[in-house]
Amino acid sequence: MSNPNLNALEIRDLINRYKSELRKLDFQVEKTQGTIADLEAQLGERLRYEDMEASAAPEAVAQQTTPPAKKRGRPRKPEKAASNGAKPKKKAASGSRKKSGPAARAPIGPKPMKRKRKLSEWDEFVLDTLKKSNTALISSELLDKAEKKNKRKSGSDKLTDIQLKRKLNQVLHKLANKRGAIVKTQYEGKGFAYGLPEWYDDDGHLKSEFQRQD
Repeated sequence: MSNPNLNALEIRDLINRYKSELRKLDFQVEKTQGTIADLEAQLGERLRYEDMEASAAPEAVAQQTTPPAKKRGRPRKPEKAASNGAKPKKKAASGSRKKSGPAARAPIGPKPMKRKRKLSEWDEFVLDTLKKSNTALISSELLDKAEKKNKRKSGSDKLTDIQLKRKLNQVLHKLANKRGAIVKTQYEGKGFAYGLPEWYDDDGHLKSEFQRQD
């Protein structure tokens, strides 16, 4: 809404104020999208876990309901007690009896390591983009580069704007929080910046040669 009574200084002040509000909104949108991506990842894991439980339940029920196999042969007759009340003598066991001992255990070896899933096309894109830039990038910069890549696609491989933003948020969440392939740090006024782990010192601070030049 225009106001002809404002001078140049007041107009400039309003512009800066609205730009600041836009940056805050961008930060809130990015934070919300990250939360959604996190919840979607949790939902996927939960559904896989419930599917595994559901598939294992019928097998457990079948094992419980299966009657034990009957032994063949005639049932053994109980020995008659002696009339004088003496206990019947136990038959001597033929041969030497083996002393009971603990059952042999299988040798314990190193547990097999879980195989990491292969990186997806978009995972590789984020990592390659950071390596080529050789500096930390904020989400909007990664999104700009992702949009250029997406424009070169066609057919079912091409994502909509909403799908692309969601895909990028999921990739950044996975690489930063699950794989540790990138590091996410808050960048004042511009959301989050992402870099490779080797770009940070022992205290978690981005080294000077990899910092953004704003």
